[in-house]
Amino acid sequence: MLLQLGQRRASEGLVDLLLECHGRIRRFLGFARRLATTDDIAAEEARTVAEQIRRYFVVAFPMHLEDEDLDLTPRLRGTSRDVDAALAQMSEEHVSHASLVSELVELCGAIERDPPQRDALAARLAHAAHALEAALEPHLVREERVIFPALAGLPPHDQEAIHLAIRARRDRAMRGDHH
Repeated sequence: MLLQLGQRRASEGLVDLLLECHGRIRRFLGFARRLATTDDIAAEEARTVAEQIRRYFVVAFPMHLEDEDLDLTPRLRGTSRDVDAALAQMSEEHVSHASLVSELVELCGAIERDPPQRDALAARLAHAAHALEAALEPHLVREERVIFPALAGLPPHDQEAIHLAIRARRDRAMRGDHH
């Protein structure tokens, strides 16, 4: 089986929750690579995997960007020069990654609608997945090395407020309420 989502586990704290998000980003990029390169994949499995990848990058990934831009950045800004530089770069990269994410979403949408098209789109999908992964991996590592430790140093009430905002965003998405 090409796609195994695994179980969600309850996060211990804010940094754990964000690390889980990063793990999902990496996992879905791996699914995209495998969708592009796996021989003899059944049409229904290709459709399912493409749909899951597309959905992740259309629904969950933007929420993670909002978590960082709307909840983490305001509370961390001004804590140190290194953190401020990392936050600025993170925000710029969120914008620059958008076209790469769009291409991956578009290709997965095409495969979802017409799974036999996967073979014709495999090279483009592999390139899109690789390009996005190459852009995201240093971005994720920088967040994990600079921003997440700064989060861990925030007062507990600030960490809890961020955690609650992230959870509320997920709850609204589950209800279909996007405001």
